[in-house]
Amino acid sequence: MQCLAAASTAFAEVERLLRAGRAAQAVLREELGACGSLDLIEDQAELLGALQALVGGTVQYDGQEGAPLSVRQLCGLLLGNLGNRSHSTPYLGLRRAVQIVLRSMGQKCLSFSRAETVAQLSNTEPQAFGVGDRQWLYQTCTEFGFYVTCEGLQCPFSQLPALPFQLELCEEVFGLSPASVAQSVAQTNAYYGGQSPGATQVLFVNGDTDPWHVLSVTQDLGPSESALLIPSASHCLDMAPMRSSDSPSLRLGRQKIFQQLQDWLRDVKTSRN
Repeated sequence: MQCLAAASTAFAEVERLLRAGRAAQAVLREELGACGSLDLIEDQAELLGALQALVGGTVQYDGQEGAPLSVRQLCGLLLGNLGNRSHSTPYLGLRRAVQIVLRSMGQKCLSFSRAETVAQLSNTEPQAFGVGDRQWLYQTCTEFGFYVTCEGLQCPFSQLPALPFQLELCEEVFGLSPASVAQSVAQTNAYYGGQSPGATQVLFVNGDTDPWHVLSVTQDLGPSESALLIPSASHCLDMAPMRSSDSPSLRLGRQKIFQQLQDWLRDVKTSRN
């Protein structure tokens, strides 16, 4: 809860600087290592969305191989517990996190231009920037939504990158209206059954650290629709290569997956004899 409160404080400071006029915005741009101007409201929302994605991505991949930060490291920065920085603030910690992530990605500055985002997502060249970004956006616009927003009263981030802001991308990049997105999501849920799919021989595997697990099936729906929620596991960690540092719960989770597959294959073999 301390880390959550620190994240909220850091984002509140970013929003305060955004609202304080051009001089404060220039300071914010310099301190975050931002690439462009913050004059436009859509660019401010894009910046806040990028910072929110940094925190969300850290939680989602929590220290997996290649991830620049773990949740523990990010919280240490926000709380001032790393490097003996007793006078640090959550905002300074967020700035340091941005620097670490940019350095890991080989980027010189933090990009947040809405126009640049639309241009990149509209690029259909085979070697386009951001492998998979356009395809993922298309899936969200035509199948399942899954937009990351923060509109509740307990939101620790900014409420500026709200749902309409996300849906506008579908229209700007693919010409798909918000109404068509809503209709597509409804059709997907009707066809596949949403969180009650009525499937057979399916094992729904999730890690409870992964924020996406709330959209999945996390409790058994029946003898042929089982669920496995792995404690302290991040996004798709059960499919990552085994490491000596793997937690006991992750190792046990992989064993359960293997056992379930063996049981189903044995049942199929038995039914054919």
